[in-house]
Formats: sequence, C-alpha cells, structure tokens
Amino acid sequence: MDIEELKRGAAAGSKVDQTVLGICSLDGLGVGIDYSKAFELLSQTARQGLPRAQLNLARMYAEDLGVHRDLSEAVRWYEAAARRG
Repeated sequence: MDIEELKRGAAAGSKVDQTVLGICSLDGLGVGIDYSKAFELLSQTARQGLPRAQLNLARMYAEDLGVHRDLSEAVRWYEAAARRG
C-alpha cells in the first residue's frame, strides 16, 4: 500500500482514498495511529454513504477510540453500513 499515493488521492477528493487513509490512521497501518485524523476522514465519507467508513466510524464510537463511547451512535452507524451492504 502506497501511503503517499493514498494521501494524494484523498487530497484530490477520492472518497475511497479518504476512507482507506482513515482506516490506516485508525489502525496505524503505514502511518502512526491518529484518531483525530481517522475520525475526520471516516466521518466525512461515512456521511457520504461509504459503508466501510460507516463500519469503522461505528467501531470508533463502540470502542472509545478517539471519541467518547456512544453505543447508540455506534449502532446507528453499524445499521447504516448494514443497509449499504
């Protein structure tokens, strides 16, 4: 995975690259763990309907990763991801 290419794509507006970069920031894959960046990217693309972003945003709320645990918000995003496939 080329992180620099992901960053360029994300900056250019690619929702997929933004989502993947958000997941990388969440899990520390190729970059350091950065919950603020992960939340920023994943919440943006989750609102735009990307199920992978919705799933990982739900995980952030469920597991208290950079945001206060909010199980009702986690369920809302898990359900949104399930509806999108």
